[in-house]
Amino acid sequence: MKAILHIGQSKTGTSALQACLAANRACLRAQGVVYPDAAIWRLPTCLLSHNALGDAVAGRQVYPYLTVEKWVSQISAQLRAPGMDRLILSAEHFFGGEPRVWDMQGEEAYFTAYCAKLVALKQLLIRCGCDAVEAVVYLRNQQDWLRSSIAHTIRFQLLHAASDVYRDDLQYFTMVRPLLRYGALLDCWAEVFGAASIRAIPYHPTALVGGDIRRDFAERAGLRGVSFIAGGEANRTLSAEFLAVKAMLNGQARAKDAERVVIACLDSLSRRQGAGRRYPMDPAILPALRDLAEPENAHVNARYMVPGTRLELPTLIHDPTVTDAEFARAMAAFREEFATPKYRFMYLKIRMKSWLRNRASPAHAVLRQLALVGRRVAG
Repeated sequence: MKAILHIGQSKTGTSALQACLAANRACLRAQGVVYPDAAIWRLPTCLLSHNALGDAVAGRQVYPYLTVEKWVSQISAQLRAPGMDRLILSAEHFFGGEPRVWDMQGEEAYFTAYCAKLVALKQLLIRCGCDAVEAVVYLRNQQDWLRSSIAHTIRFQLLHAASDVYRDDLQYFTMVRPLLRYGALLDCWAEVFGAASIRAIPYHPTALVGGDIRRDFAERAGLRGVSFIAGGEANRTLSAEFLAVKAMLNGQARAKDAERVVIACLDSLSRRQGAGRRYPMDPAILPALRDLAEPENAHVNARYMVPGTRLELPTLIHDPTVTDAEFARAMAAFREEFATPKYRFMYLKIRMKSWLRNRASPAHAVLRQLALVGRRVAG
């Protein structure tokens, strides 16, 4: 049995690819490929990714709160169906996720815990009957990834267990240095799974089949007849002026459900009114970022990149900062929008979903199934 692992990296179109793979589960099964779902009381949860599995092998259980033993049991059962000969798992939390850099005391401790996670993942795959493993990773230029990661963290800051994950760009860059050391991370994978099992591809349209990660992965994994309608653009970041608003709002403590409503409001405003500008990362960190990236990328290019592709160095692009007037307009738009009744009803709906998810998981799974059926009928 062969396992193909799509291991990320985050911010490389992973959500779109995972939505596509999940929507094509029946098509994949017809060609002997299992893209496993998780079940609660035998009710499918319709998970798009396997991030929960990636966290489970690192010792942390998140929804749907399955232990490693239960993951092994459920994946093995799906692989035992007649004609199944390949397993595909997709999780950016394989490449990142747990252990979290902000929980570690230094890079050595981080990489020790990281390698331990990979050993546990290998043991899980062996127990599921997989005797061959291929890991596919899409790598984004370090400057682009860091900018996107900062924007993502500001957007979701108050949903983190540690709400001070981001304080400023320099602090964040210093903290996430291990995540930018692509060569060192892939060396951990090579140590556990073998260097020959790793295929690294630059996340750039010119390096992707059809300029699309979904088509590229399908081609590299040998998947046939996959529909690419499912899994479009997802998780677009906030425009720079609304990120500035969110950074200001992060100074006010809120419960997580209330925070989700704030994020939804800013997402809506950014789509409708945003200027579409990227987060203006502090240019003072760019030289240090390039110095970090240069040896890492040279190592990746020499050892792990697929033939004919190359991971380039950061280009040191400076993005314009948000002016006081732009910030004032964005904040006024947020206050006006957030005061509408729509967001009061949204808060009640999110509260109910959170309660069901955490206290009545089977009921949550049933409602999720009904919602999916409703979307199929409507579509």
